[in-house]
Amino acid sequence: MVLDKKFIIIMSIICGIYIVLSPVVFLIVNDSLHIMLGWNLLLALIPFLIAIIIDSKRNSKAWVLALLFLVWLLFFPNTFYMITDFIYIDYTKFMNSTGYLTLEYLQDPIAYLALIHIFLGAFLGVTLGYLCLHVVVESLLKPRFGNKFWLLLSAICFMSSIGIFIGRFFRYNSWDLIRVFAIIKDFITDFTWFNVLFILLFMLTQLFLYWLIKSLGTQIKKNS
Repeated sequence: MVLDKKFIIIMSIICGIYIVLSPVVFLIVNDSLHIMLGWNLLLALIPFLIAIIIDSKRNSKAWVLALLFLVWLLFFPNTFYMITDFIYIDYTKFMNSTGYLTLEYLQDPIAYLALIHIFLGAFLGVTLGYLCLHVVVESLLKPRFGNKFWLLLSAICFMSSIGIFIGRFFRYNSWDLIRVFAIIKDFITDFTWFNVLFILLFMLTQLFLYWLIKSLGTQIKKNS
């Protein structure tokens, strides 16, 4: 196994706690966003669990691995998608200002609870995203493609970024793939250069975060 079983269980429990507590945060903050954050993390947990299954079946027939990989790829964008939840942060709940010299920071614990909930959701989403990539790279891509796995990893992040864009701006979910022609139509009809820049930005962000977290892990191992 690429990941330790104990770590998998702990990570799943942490995500489960976040999901269960999201309705509690909603009741305190009185903003339905926090229900959706729990739902978003549940969707982000699915590709993590599928990646674990892929790892456990790494020696299975090619068609089995291909099918699992496609299902994983379908749900994978739900992980890094949670970065976009930061758009819901309202700075007016944290400060009053008519100019830099008149800036006044507000002390509202409920606003900071909402902020921390959004941050932890995005953090856990990114963590699950990295772990997904790590497991798929180590158990599926590297053994079959060697150093060329970076090309496939870039392609995965590119397709994931398209999925993030479609999910955020067109509000489609992973299972809406059955409406693929409607998705393509919407994408082409509303195509602008912003679409391209958004997709490239998120593709590079995913690759950077993968490289950064992997490099940090390698450095920690060397110094331990």
